[in-house]
Amino acid sequence: MASKVELMPEISDIIKELKDIKYYIEERPKELEEQQRELEKLEDKIQKVQDEHRELKKGLAKIEMDLEENRIKLKKYNNQMLLVKKEKEYNAINNEIYYTKTKIENLNSEKKEKQIKLEENRKKYEELMKKKKEMEKVVEEERKNVEEKLEELKPRYEQLNKRKEELYKEFNQDIQNKLKGIENSKKYKNKIIAKVNHGMCGACKMNLPPQTVAEIRKANKIYTCPYCGRLLYWDQDKT
Repeated sequence: MASKVELMPEISDIIKELKDIKYYIEERPKELEEQQRELEKLEDKIQKVQDEHRELKKGLAKIEMDLEENRIKLKKYNNQMLLVKKEKEYNAINNEIYYTKTKIENLNSEKKEKQIKLEENRKKYEELMKKKKEMEKVVEEERKNVEEKLEELKPRYEQLNKRKEELYKEFNQDIQNKLKGIENSKKYKNKIIAKVNHGMCGACKMNLPPQTVAEIRKANKIYTCPYCGRLLYWDQDKT
């Protein structure tokens, strides 16, 4: 049993290193995918701004056409005024002139509003495009870094997993289950085993029963801390 207990620190180191590598193997690519999704959302915003730009230009073109039409009308009415002889006709044409001038004023106001919105839209588009280029650069650099890191770490990851499985087989199923449970839990912060120091668990610092400490020191059995659940071992260098 003593030789098996002495394997615990190696198992702990392997699990810690595996978790560090796992971040690059599993979590970092997920983060990269999230960055890519954010880039796609930005592209959707840009597309929306472009669509708004097209609609604004269409609206502006329509206003220009209406303005031209009403300017022609106004010119026609002004010419007719020169030929009018009856008061009734004069009043009728005068009303048309007033209405047309009002229409032109309103159209000019609408035109100004559209031009302001068009300028705001243009600035927004430029800002989004700048942000997109910056984000694309970051994502591309991150993707390259991740791919290089994966290439570098994958052999080590496979090597460590193979060694871990070899070490696990040295223990009975009960201990294997405990190791796997601790390994997969975030609670233990990569520290699955703890040295016994001065009768205390080296991780949670809680006092252990003297009999348990004695048994751990003899390395007759693998114990778990009754408080934090970590596997306990005696540092043989202190014996």
